[in-house]
Amino acid sequence: MSATLTSQRERIARLNDLARRAMGVACTAVATVGFRSLPDTDQSCVRELIETFDAFDEDNDPHGERDFGTIYQLAD
Repeated sequence: MSATLTSQRERIARLNDLARRAMGVACTAVATVGFRSLPDTDQSCVRELIETFDAFDEDNDPHGERDFGTIYQLAD
């Protein structure tokens, strides 16, 4: 991989980390109607999971940009 591509991926990763940790401040946060229909406590829990997630690896972040995640909410 070229140094330019590596540098670009590192920059994207840093920006994505910042956006995740400062949603709505460092980026524009967009939420679906389905997400907004969840109770406030559930929305807060999901945002906390997103903000604190840092377990990126080759399986869940193959491009090294730390730009995707999936959160599952299990029914009680």
